[in-house]
Amino acid sequence: MGLVLRVLASMPAGLSYALAWLAYVLVYHVLRYRRAVVRENLAHAFPERGASERTRIERASYRHLCNLFFEILRAGSMRREEFQERVRFPNPEVLYAAMQGPTR
Repeated sequence: MGLVLRVLASMPAGLSYALAWLAYVLVYHVLRYRRAVVRENLAHAFPERGASERTRIERASYRHLCNLFFEILRAGSMRREEFQERVRFPNPEVLYAAMQGPTR
Protein backbone atom coordinates (compact mmCIF):
# COMPACT_ATOMS: atom_id res chain seq x y z
CA MET A 1 0.00 0.00 0.00
CA GLY A 2 2.83 2.39 0.82
CA LEU A 3 4.35 1.95 -2.62
CA VAL A 4 1.03 2.69 -4.31
CA LEU A 5 0.62 5.88 -2.27
CA ARG A 6 4.18 6.99 -3.09
CA VAL A 7 3.57 6.42 -6.80
CA LEU A 8 0.28 8.34 -6.67
CA ALA A 9 1.94 11.17 -4.74
CA SER A 10 4.72 11.57 -7.30
CA MET A 11 2.45 11.80 -10.36
CA PRO A 12 2.23 14.99 -12.42
CA ALA A 13 -0.77 17.18 -11.59
CA GLY A 14 -2.54 16.49 -14.90
CA LEU A 15 -2.41 12.74 -14.42
CA SER A 16 -3.47 13.16 -10.82
CA TYR A 17 -6.58 15.11 -11.85
CA ALA A 18 -7.38 12.52 -14.53
CA LEU A 19 -7.28 9.81 -11.87
CA ALA A 20 -9.39 11.99 -9.58
CA TRP A 21 -12.01 12.18 -12.34
CA LEU A 22 -11.94 8.38 -12.70
CA ALA A 23 -12.29 8.07 -8.92
CA TYR A 24 -15.31 10.39 -9.08
CA VAL A 25 -16.94 8.22 -11.76
CA LEU A 26 -16.27 5.10 -9.71
CA VAL A 27 -17.40 6.51 -6.36
CA TYR A 28 -20.41 8.49 -7.58
CA HIS A 29 -21.76 6.59 -10.57
CA VAL A 30 -20.63 2.99 -10.03
CA LEU A 31 -20.40 2.45 -6.27
CA ARG A 32 -22.97 5.17 -5.51
CA TYR A 33 -21.14 5.67 -2.22
CA ARG A 34 -23.46 7.26 0.41
CA ARG A 35 -25.53 9.03 -2.24
CA ALA A 36 -28.80 8.56 -0.36
CA VAL A 37 -27.30 10.11 2.77
CA VAL A 38 -25.81 13.01 0.81
CA ARG A 39 -29.14 13.66 -0.96
CA GLU A 40 -31.03 13.65 2.33
CA ASN A 41 -28.51 15.99 3.95
CA LEU A 42 -28.65 18.40 1.01
CA ALA A 43 -32.46 18.38 1.12
CA HIS A 44 -32.28 19.38 4.80
CA ALA A 45 -29.55 21.96 4.21
CA PHE A 46 -31.10 23.53 1.10
CA PRO A 47 -34.87 22.97 1.20
CA GLU A 48 -35.45 26.10 -0.92
CA ARG A 49 -33.41 24.73 -3.83
CA GLY A 50 -34.86 22.42 -6.43
CA ALA A 51 -33.87 18.79 -6.88
CA SER A 52 -31.79 19.54 -9.98
CA GLU A 53 -29.79 22.23 -8.15
CA ARG A 54 -29.18 19.90 -5.21
CA THR A 55 -28.03 17.18 -7.65
CA ARG A 56 -25.59 19.67 -9.18
CA ILE A 57 -24.24 20.45 -5.68
CA GLU A 58 -24.05 16.72 -4.91
CA ARG A 59 -21.99 15.95 -8.01
CA ALA A 60 -19.72 18.94 -7.45
CA SER A 61 -19.13 17.80 -3.88
CA TYR A 62 -18.09 14.33 -4.99
CA ARG A 63 -15.78 15.80 -7.65
CA HIS A 64 -14.25 18.11 -5.07
CA LEU A 65 -13.75 15.23 -2.62
CA CYS A 66 -11.93 13.13 -5.23
CA ASN A 67 -9.77 16.08 -6.33
CA LEU A 68 -8.94 16.85 -2.72
CA PHE A 69 -7.90 13.26 -2.04
CA PHE A 70 -5.35 13.33 -4.85
CA GLU A 71 -4.19 16.86 -3.98
CA ILE A 72 -3.51 15.78 -0.40
CA LEU A 73 -1.49 12.82 -1.69
CA ARG A 74 0.55 15.12 -3.92
CA ALA A 75 1.09 17.71 -1.19
CA GLY A 76 3.16 15.26 0.84
CA SER A 77 5.76 14.94 -1.93
CA MET A 78 5.86 18.57 -3.11
CA ARG A 79 8.94 20.68 -2.71
CA ARG A 80 8.46 23.40 -0.11
CA GLU A 81 8.52 26.12 -2.78
CA GLU A 82 5.86 24.40 -4.90
CA PHE A 83 3.66 23.90 -1.84
CA GLN A 84 3.98 27.57 -0.88
CA GLU A 85 3.02 28.59 -4.43
CA ARG A 86 -0.17 26.55 -4.23
CA VAL A 87 -1.29 27.09 -0.63
CA ARG A 88 -2.26 30.48 0.74
CA PHE A 89 -3.42 31.40 4.22
CA PRO A 90 -5.30 34.70 3.86
CA ASN A 91 -5.68 35.14 7.64
CA PRO A 92 -2.73 33.34 9.24
CA GLU A 93 -3.51 34.92 12.62
CA VAL A 94 -6.74 32.89 12.74
CA LEU A 95 -4.76 29.70 12.15
CA TYR A 96 -2.19 30.61 14.80
CA ALA A 97 -4.90 31.42 17.32
CA ALA A 98 -6.63 28.10 16.67
CA MET A 99 -3.34 26.26 17.13
CA GLN A 100 -2.91 27.90 20.54
CA GLY A 101 -6.14 26.42 21.78
CA PRO A 102 -9.01 28.08 23.66
CA THR A 103 -8.27 31.31 25.48
CA ARG A 104 -9.33 31.69 29.07
